Amino acid sequence: MSTFGRIILDYGDYLIRESEMDILRGPRWLNDVIMGFYIDYLSREIFPEEKTSIKIVSPEMTQLLKLCDIEDLVNLLGDITKYQFVFFPVNNFDDPEQITAGGSHWSLVVYSRTENVMAHYDSSFGTNQVSAETLYRHVSLAMNPKPTYSPRGCAAQENGYDCGLHVLCNIEAIAAYVLKTTILNGVHTAKSDTVGKMRGTNLTS
Repeated sequence: MSTFGRIILDYGDYLIRESEMDILRGPRWLNDVIMGFYIDYLSREIFPEEKTSIKIVSPEMTQLLKLCDIEDLVNLLGDITKYQFVFFPVNNFDDPEQITAGGSHWSLVVYSRTENVMAHYDSSFGTNQVSAETLYRHVSLAMNPKPTYSPRGCAAQENGYDCGLHVLCNIEAIAAYVLKTTILNGVHTAKSDTVGKMRGTNLTS
């Protein structure tokens, strides 16, 4: 997804430009650059994979895994299945000719190796079912034993554009929970008020 304007922040693999700040200030859908930047931040600063056994996959890699040819799957996954928990931010952009992220809705799939499950959290329940199940079918082919697919409940978004914020808040809430409990079962996902505060605080500060 193209972005414009001067560079505001250069962090990891991402450049945040003026156009991203405009998205954050207004009631707009989060693009893959903002999603990827914050996930990169969480992976480096809050839940470093070498210390937590948590892997948060980038939107771009999730898109590749969802749309790739099956024969390319093992190479793309690499050692991803060695982690106890793997988080996949999924969007509903399903054009195999374009492997960039995009679309109009984000949701979250979380793999728990201990429970052998891939849980799907969608703030607009059912909207991303097809995309999440496609990702599951691909990724589960490389897992032994094959995990089950399990749609789970979470707070519902109150508008048509905060799905990305729900995903980011749920990554933080679920990751913090599994670090304490080592399981997904019983997790409390992010509350609506937490999501509402995030756009005006964490992401713009």
